[in-house]
Amino acid sequence: FRLGQATGEIGQNNDTSEDWYSLNVNAGERLWTSLWSPGSELNAQLRLYLDPNGSHVASDTTNGSSNTARIDDYTFSTSQTVYFQVSRWGNDGFYGLDVVLASEGRVEEDPNPDSSSSNNNNSTTWATALRAVGDGSGTVTHDTIVGSLDTGDVDVYQAYLYQGETVSFTVKASSLSGFAPSLRLLGASEAEITADANTGGLNTATLELGSVAADGFYYVEISGANAGPTAAYLLTGESTNRSRQTEGASSADAASARVLSFEADSTLTSLSKAGGAGDHDLDTESTSDWFRFEANAGQFLSVTV
Repeated sequence: FRLGQATGEIGQNNDTSEDWYSLNVNAGERLWTSLWSPGSELNAQLRLYLDPNGSHVASDTTNGSSNTARIDDYTFSTSQTVYFQVSRWGNDGFYGLDVVLASEGRVEEDPNPDSSSSNNNNSTTWATALRAVGDGSGTVTHDTIVGSLDTGDVDVYQAYLYQGETVSFTVKASSLSGFAPSLRLLGASEAEITADANTGGLNTATLELGSVAADGFYYVEISGANAGPTAAYLLTGESTNRSRQTEGASSADAASARVLSFEADSTLTSLSKAGGAGDHDLDTESTSDWFRFEANAGQFLSVTV
């Protein structure tokens, strides 16, 4: 990802004007930006413009619990110059502006936007779900996430894992931030399974689990030293040895359907079984997931989702 930073002031030294910044973006890049006040005294509004003479396409104000305004996960359809406007909303003060552009994966979102204008994926209740894409041979790539960790906060992500698979997650911090991340993997009961406390203060933390004990939801928790508005990070994950055929990057029709492989039941030899896996986000996906298999005349079929 790419990271840009700026600082400014509103209402100081007779400066009452709005401030403008421009940025060159590429088609397909996704935006995450944070406007914050060092002393939490400034109330300001952040607006994103594709055309400085037109209407803004996204905005937020610094009126949340952490006095931070964010524009999350905006995707640019064309390569162009875009503009940010910082204007006075309430009290005067100084501000910092951090902008992250991601060329892969997703950008951190706030799944509980009514709580405040700061990100609140800080518990298993509000954890952001990680989507999974299989390669057809048992290896699954979990979502790549670009985010930032607020001071005194944790970010939590949810993944559905299957018994017997091997899983690893890595978080890398921006070299410009000084953020030293830590990782924990939690079970459904929120008990810690494994962790990388990163006691050496590195900008990378990794956790691995050799064999998942049971099917179910698991949670990846990011914390660490030197968190704050500039603490940008990249989260990646991978599972191997997954027994279930997992949807691919494009499994949206019969021609691209994943092939299910049946295995005979060791006790009831007349039965065979295959498992598929996937996810569906009604907010972002308009397509269906397809799987296909071979069957013989006279066989009976039972399918459960």
